[in-house]
Amino acid sequence: MLFAYMMRGKMGYVPEGRYWLEWLGHRWGEMYDQLAEAAVEKVADTYANAKAREEEALREAAEDGDSDGTGRHKRNIKALGGAIWGLHCPAGVQACLKMSLANDEPLLIPARLLDTDPYILGCSNGLVDLRTGEARPGRPEDYVTLSCRPEWQGLDAPCPTWEGMVRENFGDSDEVAHYFHKLVGYAFFGRVTEKLFVILLGEEGDSGKTTLMETLYAVAGDYAAPMPVELLLDQGRPENPNSPTPTIMSLKGRRFTWASEPGENRRFSVERIKLMSGNDTLTGRYGYDKKPQTFEPSHTLFLLTNHKLRAPAHDTPFWNRVRLLECPYSFVSKPQPGTNQRQRRDHLMRDVLEGEASGVLAWIVRGYMLYAAEGLEPPEAVKNATTRYKSEEDLAAIFIEECLEKMDNAEIFAGDMYELFRAWFMDNYGKSCPSISTFGRMASKYLVREKRGRKVYLGYDVKPEIVHKYKDKIKWMQKNVF
Repeated sequence: MLFAYMMRGKMGYVPEGRYWLEWLGHRWGEMYDQLAEAAVEKVADTYANAKAREEEALREAAEDGDSDGTGRHKRNIKALGGAIWGLHCPAGVQACLKMSLANDEPLLIPARLLDTDPYILGCSNGLVDLRTGEARPGRPEDYVTLSCRPEWQGLDAPCPTWEGMVRENFGDSDEVAHYFHKLVGYAFFGRVTEKLFVILLGEEGDSGKTTLMETLYAVAGDYAAPMPVELLLDQGRPENPNSPTPTIMSLKGRRFTWASEPGENRRFSVERIKLMSGNDTLTGRYGYDKKPQTFEPSHTLFLLTNHKLRAPAHDTPFWNRVRLLECPYSFVSKPQPGTNQRQRRDHLMRDVLEGEASGVLAWIVRGYMLYAAEGLEPPEAVKNATTRYKSEEDLAAIFIEECLEKMDNAEIFAGDMYELFRAWFMDNYGKSCPSISTFGRMASKYLVREKRGRKVYLGYDVKPEIVHKYKDKIKWMQKNVF
């Protein structure tokens, strides 16, 4: 009980995660179990001080001939000595910690209380309110555990190098740079009110997008977390629903998350991306959790890529989330005239940006204020880039354009059409061909299908050059065409 009394507001235990927190002055921070055990020594020190006072009182009682007082002080000294000895053995230490959690006012901090205020950003010298840009000291009852790395130096802290780099990375477009500013500001708001999946598409080589993310990561500290890109990609196999999901749990409390550099010709796991970029409650568990944890999402998802990954054009909820920001320049040592190449930046750029860390933090907060005032309507450049991307993923339209030609009274059996589509798809895209039912839904936008004993597509025939290309692979072409 004494330990709980002494450590209230200084230490706390999170039962869901089985770890201790210590108060660091402006926020709570996770502490090693060994340090929690060492804190028990403070109780032993208190008992030792009490024992010293009893020993002094014993001497005075003996000098005064107070036999009752002498006996009482001896008993107290013995009890205190036993308590001190007990707190210096492992079993006693564990018992003290356990009892601090099992009383009327336990040192328990439920995980649901941690980092719940979406407007607060922790930093090394206090808490910043995104709405005002004002800072104040942190309090234990704020239950903030996360922190940005730099100090807060005010809303007007400068970062000219960073702002110039952002603009240059997006092709010197003020509109796209301004939109990215608002996107990042919104991302650091700890509540999901916009369903977004932000893709930064860059040229092969150094397009600057990695430097953008690494700078934001260095500033964001605990609020940012990279994630394995495989989590966003179709793995071609079902998942075990009973497996631990530590990557999902790593998103708890985060605000800015990103994955980077998937390979070519990979397919998005659109259902997982929709889950992780929405505002539905997430459920996950660490390997040591007895049961799953649920939490409200607070993060915005970014992807850095040199390639456009595949996604079904007919999945409207997915495309409603996508914001494609193009990074058109490639930064090289010797740029070629008339190209998108630009002079490689100073190799000390990251050191320069590190010196602007407090300014970048202020830039983030200003970005939130811009979002709050203007919203997140994308500029035409972002809308057009996203629309082009979606049209490139309309597989049915591309297939029809490349493989078919309009012809009155022509018809192709639905199964035969899918066989041709599958051969064409495997030649152009590799694995993970859409199923026949998915192809039917995609093609229904462009082709008329009727049932005449068997389902047939009307008004189209196969182009001669496609027949020549695939007739050795597709049997029905050998029988029915030419």
